Amino acid sequence: MILVFNKTDVQDASFAKEWMTDFEAFQSALQKEADNSDGEGGSGYMGSLMNSMSLVLDEFYAHLDVSVTTSPPPFYIHTQHFKDARFVYLRENSHFSSIK
Repeated sequence: MILVFNKTDVQDASFAKEWMTDFEAFQSALQKEADNSDGEGGSGYMGSLMNSMSLVLDEFYAHLDVSVTTSPPPFYIHTQHFKDARFVYLRENSHFSSIK
């Protein structure tokens, strides 16, 4: 699966890519948001939910390729990501080609 960040000329995606690859950085960002939220979800149920979800997201992100672009997809997205994803898709779904 490929995750594409578009419009990176407007907002750099490096912070999101860091969160996706560094669990501690994501936890730090959650804690910083909780400290700045004036009690609106930084503690209690929402804080606990976000911390629990971050564990699941960490595992989910481990299986994603990331591509960044400043143009409408899919025109200028890193083509190697698509070649790799196509190869994986065809390999994993080759049994469907025999069904008619």
